[in-house]
Amino acid sequence: MLDLTKYNLEDDDILFLREIEDACINGQNEIILEYKGKSFVLEPLGKAVQVVEVADKIAGRYESFDDLLLNYKVEGKTLIEIVKELEFGE
Repeated sequence: MLDLTKYNLEDDDILFLREIEDACINGQNEIILEYKGKSFVLEPLGKAVQVVEVADKIAGRYESFDDLLLNYKVEGKTLIEIVKELEFGE
């Protein structure tokens, strides 16, 4: 489990990430997120997560939620770096 306190995140940011992880990994639900108008979908694959971008383009498959946070990039920034700017999408 990734120590989120190392990333200068506020309690609300950590709660937001835990909600996403719980719904996606534990609940096996797709989650739509948005960053500066760009939407992407987190698709659960057991403990792994697949990211799908515009027009069903698979952007990557990550072995865990932590792997996703540290390695999926949006506009050159990792997901963990942009948590404060993420929102749930529709």
